[in-house]
Amino acid sequence: MTISTSRPTWMLVLLVCTTLACPGDDGSSEATSTTATSSDPSTSEVGDTTAGVGGCDPSEPILQADGSPTGFVRCSDGSFERTEAVTCTAPTPAGSCVDGSPDSVCTTDADCVANPHGVCVGVTNGPGVTNCSCVYGCSTDADCPGGQICACGGAAAGYPGGTTCIAAACSLSTDCGDQRCHMATTPEGCELSPRMACTTAEDTCRANDDCDFSLSEACTPSLDGPWQCFEQGCA
Repeated sequence: MTISTSRPTWMLVLLVCTTLACPGDDGSSEATSTTATSSDPSTSEVGDTTAGVGGCDPSEPILQADGSPTGFVRCSDGSFERTEAVTCTAPTPAGSCVDGSPDSVCTTDADCVANPHGVCVGVTNGPGVTNCSCVYGCSTDADCPGGQICACGGAAAGYPGGTTCIAAACSLSTDCGDQRCHMATTPEGCELSPRMACTTAEDTCRANDDCDFSLSEACTPSLDGPWQCFEQGCA
C-alpha cells in the first residue's frame, strides 16, 4: 500500500499567499505588506534634532542690516554656528570712543590705520573706566589676520552687532569632523570676546543659557578641550 505525503491543496495555496499577491474576491491582486510600522515617536529617526553632538536643527539665520545673511545661524539650543563664509555689506563697525582714559591707544577713527576698516572703540575696563582702542572691521576672511575669520555684524542677542575679525580655531563645521564649528563668547576681563571653536563629545554646555547667570558664567571652549561654564572675572 502506498501512503501519500503530499499536503492538501488549500495548505499550499495559503503558503503561497503569504509571500505573493493573491487574487481577491473580485479577481484583483492584493499584495500583503511585510513592513512593520511603529507609532512610538521615541523610535523614529526622521527629524531627530539630537542626532550628533552640537547638531543645529532647526535653526534661524542671522541677517546683516540690509537683510543679507551673515553666514551664521542661531541653533535651537541658543548657540551660533557658521554655515557659510560670505561678504559683509557693512565692513566697518561703528566707532564709539568717548572720553577715553589716558591709557587709550586712540581718540578718533583716524588713529586706526594699521588695517582696513579701522575705528576707535571705547571698551569698559572696570567701574567708571573706559579705554579706547582700535578695532578693525572686514569684508571677507581674507581681511583678517591668520587664525581669525570675518564675522559680519548682525541683529541677535549675544552675536556681534558690528562686523569684526574674531579668533577662530575653525571656520566652518566641515573643519570639525563629526562635530560643529560654533561661536563662543569668551570671558576677557569685564568684556566678552567672541571666538570660534569645534564642539566636542565631552561638552558640558552648548550656549551661555546653559550656565549660571548668578555666577556670571559663560559657556566657553577650554584650550583643546570641551566646552564648559567658566566664571567671568574683571581684570
